[in-house]
Amino acid sequence: MACVGMVAVTRMQTASQPPETVAFVEQIYVKPSDRRHRVGSDLLKAAALCAPDGPEVLTKYHDNSRKRVDRVALVVRRHAPQQMPARELYAHAGLKFKRRRRLRVARTGEDAGIAPVLARDASTRDDVEGYMEQEAEVVRTRLHVRGTRRLGPRSNRKIEAVPPKEFLATHRAFMQRIVGCHSPYNGGDGADARAIVKNAEFVLCAYEWSQLPMALPYRGR
Repeated sequence: MACVGMVAVTRMQTASQPPETVAFVEQIYVKPSDRRHRVGSDLLKAAALCAPDGPEVLTKYHDNSRKRVDRVALVVRRHAPQQMPARELYAHAGLKFKRRRRLRVARTGEDAGIAPVLARDASTRDDVEGYMEQEAEVVRTRLHVRGTRRLGPRSNRKIEAVPPKEFLATHRAFMQRIVGCHSPYNGGDGADARAIVKNAEFVLCAYEWSQLPMALPYRGR
């Protein structure tokens, strides 16, 4: 199987009462040769299918009784022309610009304190265009209406959740593509892609595989 796309996700909670669980997209990337094939839609939909207790329930996508995250959110950067395909994906998913929302990391046993998400990294604040957010149910519905392939055994695409350190260790060539995408020499924002992925809670990887060819009949002498 070959990795064709990834999305790094961190679960957070809003400061509202009652708090809502947010799947915050730290990084999303699809190989250029596999774009326009709904890989990004599947990844974003998978992020919207995550449960508050972790991503392992992706294998039970058909179980609608499980509570999912309430919202999907991300931050859009300025001066990054290579983000145009991602912007189209965000528009299809119904993500909209919102006012600054106060979020806190929702990992078990860890509380980073409530702080505006756009102010987490003051060094890149000037590069931030805005914070986008949408209800997870809206994201799942819109991506399904757009024709996203159903995640399951009948699809030739598989999405797995892996720890960030494992992704960095086993997908070095793929990670190098992401680093090049952020490079200022390629029109990127200059962000440290490895640090972004490393600090995420988990990484959802999209793998493509083709069916094995039918065995030719044996023609003995």
